[in-house]
Amino acid sequence: MHYDLDFAHALGHPDLAVHGLLKAAYLGRLVTRWLDGRGRLTVLEVSYRGMDFRDRPHTCHGRVVSTDGERAELELWGEDDQGRRTTLGHAEIILKESR
Repeated sequence: MHYDLDFAHALGHPDLAVHGLLKAAYLGRLVTRWLDGRGRLTVLEVSYRGMDFRDRPHTCHGRVVSTDGERAELELWGEDDQGRRTTLGHAEIILKESR
């Protein structure tokens, strides 16, 4: 279903499925690019709730849900081209002290 289009079609999928670990990597990259050297990602947890398919938009989002000193917790998610949250995530970061 990830590499064989005929097999994906036989399973009823419209196209090749995007690997879940790739979607997890996208969420991790969202966080590290947002941090831009101002801290580090210490925890990344991801749950797959729906399928995404080749050549269709998959958009990553996140928001800070809590802070405690230099630590913060983030809610992350990826949406398919219909706006459905197909990938849910949680991240924890440690911010560097500004000098």
